[in-house]
Formats: sequence, C-alpha cells, structure tokens
Amino acid sequence: MPKSNYLILSVFLSILAAACGETLLAEGGSYCTPSAEQRSEDCYLNDGEPVVVEDVSDLDPICSTSCNKIRELRISGRNVAGLTNLEALRGISVESVDFTGVPDLRTTRGLSLAQGAGIRLGLNPSLREFAIEEPLTKITHVIIEANSSLVSLDALSEITHETSSQFHLMDIPVRDLDFLDGMKLTSGAYFQIRNLDNVTEVPELSGEATFIQIEENDSLNDVSGLAGIDRIFGSLTVLGNPNVKNCAADKVAQQITFHDRARINIRENGTGSCE
Repeated sequence: MPKSNYLILSVFLSILAAACGETLLAEGGSYCTPSAEQRSEDCYLNDGEPVVVEDVSDLDPICSTSCNKIRELRISGRNVAGLTNLEALRGISVESVDFTGVPDLRTTRGLSLAQGAGIRLGLNPSLREFAIEEPLTKITHVIIEANSSLVSLDALSEITHETSSQFHLMDIPVRDLDFLDGMKLTSGAYFQIRNLDNVTEVPELSGEATFIQIEENDSLNDVSGLAGIDRIFGSLTVLGNPNVKNCAADKVAQQITFHDRARINIRENGTGSCE
C-alpha cells in the first residue's frame, strides 16, 4: 500500500476514535493496574487459546486473571479507544502479540514478552514507543508497519543472537537502526526495510538469509552493512533508494555468496559513478 494511503488510514482511525467518546477509559489509559504478584498461577489465560481484545470490556479477564501466561494476544479496533498503555498486562508473559489499529496506544509499557515471541504492530497512529519489561534476545517474527508516530524500537536492541525469523520494518519514522547492529541471520531469515525515510544506514548484519529487501528509503545512503552476510539463498533486492548508487550496491553484493538459483535485483536507485 502506498505511504499516502497508510497516512490517510491512520488519520481516519484517530478521528474515528475521537468521535467515540463513550468508549474512553479512565484517566491514565491503563484500564486496570494489577500487580505482578497477582499473577501467581503458572497457567495460560483462556486455556491457551487466543485472547482477543476488540472492546474495552474484553480487558476484564486480563485484569482479573491470576494466570501468568498468554499464548497469543490480539488487540485491535476503535472500540478500545483510550487505551494508552499496557499496564493491564503486568506480570503476564505473552508469546505472540498483534496490535492493529489501536487509536490511542502510545506505549507498550507493561508488556512482557516470552523469549521467541512473535510481534506484529500495524496502523497504531499514536504509538511512539515499543517497550517491554525484560530484554528479548530471540524472536519468531517482527512485523512493524505503518505506525506513523513510532520513533523508538530500542526494546529490540538485545536481539543479537541467531534468528531465522521474518524481520520487517515498514513505513515508520524510526531515526536509525543502530539497535540492530550485530544481528546474525540464519537460513530462512527474511529481512526487509521499506519506506524508513529517516534511516541513513543499513544495520551491520551477518550470517545467512533467504530474502533481503531494501526498498524506497528516501534518506538511505549506505548499504555496506549487508557486506557481512555470508550467503543469500533466495534474493537480494535493493530498489528505489534515491541516495544509494546502484554501483555502490553492486559492490556490496559482490562480497556476498549467492546460491545458484538466487536472484539479485539492484535497480532504480541513485545514479552516478562509484570511481
């Protein structure tokens, strides 16, 4: 989807939320603030089935549970307007999260993720900070897209261990990707950055990957961080980055070993000589 469409949809969600005043939560935007000690039982909320929050009342089981685990948590929609943080989750370890179209969510403070967690954040127009209670070193996937205020992803800075995960960052105003320096990819990894218009450098990656996509990043001028990748099995795409010269990207690609059937797609970037 074009960036303009994401922006229009984000603004629409904010306006719609403001029009639904009757759903707003109590002052502070937490709905409830249970203590970590309340989560005294080693069990899964909802017997391990997905916990779905589409209305503020759906937070009641989370607030009252003594279980300390959620297998999959989905929060979405304008009917949770007023929820600004995730203090209601304090003391619960969550294995997979999907927060989509939550209009007033500003921070994920209160969220604890299990090692190997999956993360999906999309179309949350007020979200500025992705924060977690304990460092996360292993992931299943990270897909963060079209969060128009999101500038801080430092909570992911400990992910330096081997990962064969999907890692997609798209259409967010994060300032740099230094927190990813040192990430080691393994066979099966799919790494993508697209429309990160404030980012100037690709992080320093190593290991092996199936797909690497670097697309339409307006300020990006340095892709040398890809040179540490040993092998690519599927494809390398460097496309539509106006400040990255095609010849510079080609030189980086020459330092990577490609599988016999792998494809290299470097085009529509900046022009000019690399001499």
